[in-house]
Amino acid sequence: MTGSVCVREEIVTLAGWPTDVVRVDHCSSSSSSSSSSSASSSIRTAHTLLVFVPGNPGCIGWYIKNLAELVERLGPGFAARGVSYAGHSANASLTQVETKCGERDVSIPWTLDGQIQHKCEFLDYVLTEFRGPNNHEKMPGKPVQDKPRFLFLSHSIGSHMVERVCVLRPDILQRTHGVLHLMPFTRMDPASRWDKAKLDFAAAHPAALIGIGKCGMQCLRWLPMSMLDHIAKGAMDDAKDRDLAIRLLRQPTYARNFFELGTEEIRDVPEIVDVRTNLE
Repeated sequence: MTGSVCVREEIVTLAGWPTDVVRVDHCSSSSSSSSSSSASSSIRTAHTLLVFVPGNPGCIGWYIKNLAELVERLGPGFAARGVSYAGHSANASLTQVETKCGERDVSIPWTLDGQIQHKCEFLDYVLTEFRGPNNHEKMPGKPVQDKPRFLFLSHSIGSHMVERVCVLRPDILQRTHGVLHLMPFTRMDPASRWDKAKLDFAAAHPAALIGIGKCGMQCLRWLPMSMLDHIAKGAMDDAKDRDLAIRLLRQPTYARNFFELGTEEIRDVPEIVDVRTNLE
């Protein structure tokens, strides 16, 4: 808990895949109740939910501090929920898609359509949390519940996922009151011809890119943590952010998931049209 905000990091199963999620609720700092009961009170009174979907690499851990600061500044009535991608985690046991898939659908972590299904299940999970497990969205003779309303925050390919969810799920769109994309998807407008050439090469040779990525991360596992931390300081000031980045970089299984999804997004997203009309 930080100030008047309760932060809870959990692992929940979505679309068959254990996934990192975070809950951020406004709690009364003067309350004598436990964090859990105080957060439950916040759920009952929240009218607006900030829903954060990151870009690839889809790890919610980098954004928890920002979500907590937003909820704290906005005050009572606001809460936040964030979700990692399936197969994307600093927890190595959650990234072992190939070795521990069993009967689960590998297309969930490795494809855009699968990750979008995963986000739909996350939103269903969130709505169940706010409504309670025994309450339904619409009861006979009663209007559809209008709380909480959604305010989506996303960046990069996460923005595309949010748009797809709103198209595919009219019930989610109905309660969506805003969508804030924090960064454009670079595939649509590369900064230079060189950037475009790199993206085109990656899209055309996914197997080579995956192999290089896995090999590179395998090598990083042999470097001491102190050296990796020193290198990461050039890009990240926060020690927790650096720790998360280092733990990801030392996982070849994560590299496979990252590049499987990444090469599909730069190959296919520019060709996807998500507009439905009554002309069909």
